Amino acid sequence: MKYLGSKRRIGPELCDVIFTDAVECMPWVEPFAGGLNMTNHVIARRKSPLLTDTLQISTVHLNELNPYIVALIKAYKSGWTIYDYAHPEIYEHDCPRYGVVIGPRVSEKLYYDIRNNMDNYPPEVVGFCMSNLSFGGVWGGTYAREGHRHKKNGGLDVKGGLTGNYTRSGNVSIKKSMKNWHWDDFQCGDYLHMKLPPPPAVIYCDPPYKNTAKYKDEFDHDIFYDWCRERTAEGYTVYISEYQMPDDFKLIKTIKTKVDFASQRKAPKFIEEYLFKV
Repeated sequence: MKYLGSKRRIGPELCDVIFTDAVECMPWVEPFAGGLNMTNHVIARRKSPLLTDTLQISTVHLNELNPYIVALIKAYKSGWTIYDYAHPEIYEHDCPRYGVVIGPRVSEKLYYDIRNNMDNYPPEVVGFCMSNLSFGGVWGGTYAREGHRHKKNGGLDVKGGLTGNYTRSGNVSIKKSMKNWHWDDFQCGDYLHMKLPPPPAVIYCDPPYKNTAKYKDEFDHDIFYDWCRERTAEGYTVYISEYQMPDDFKLIKTIKTKVDFASQRKAPKFIEEYLFKV
């Protein structure tokens, strides 16, 4: 599922570290579940563990602050898709850049009306459009027009392998990931108020990264650092994905990954992602 900061690409490597570092059979907790991309990898690993794995997942507990994303996930899990939303601005479009017809998609006009009047639309529709149809996955950003995504992500293949049907590719991506959607508890709210299972448990945190693109809500990193320390003192095993953490957090893994945010980048850009442990 398209989501800013998604761990879709590096999730397997994160699992390789966590599943061989943590021990015992205990719950998996994600206070920042986002689009469930990390959860998908964890559930897949739970189904088919490696011989080297020392961690076994007993139950899965998720939390996400954004109510529109939670509504989207639960709607798709119940069988709904964006194409079940009947609206005159969801129709087949011409792609003038390449002279082809792109299948049914949410129009630019509808996207901006949803962005500016979220209360007038079903929350699952808002969640789908603001994440899947926004350029770069930035919540409520600029509408993603044709030519910004490669065909491998599920869109219509046009010249150069580019596509403009982000409605279709977003729908395909969500439905593809649904096979590993499983949880015992899915809460919606601030991570500070998440009801946690008793320790021991693994808590994997993927918070908004410090000094990077803004998410829907502001985030206090100092409060988050203290929260991680407190949970560790209570007996939880806490892992954090971030670019930087205070000195008392141990860096246990560096992962090189490709970034494809800019629309006209000729050569891929790579960055380093870090996994920390308290």
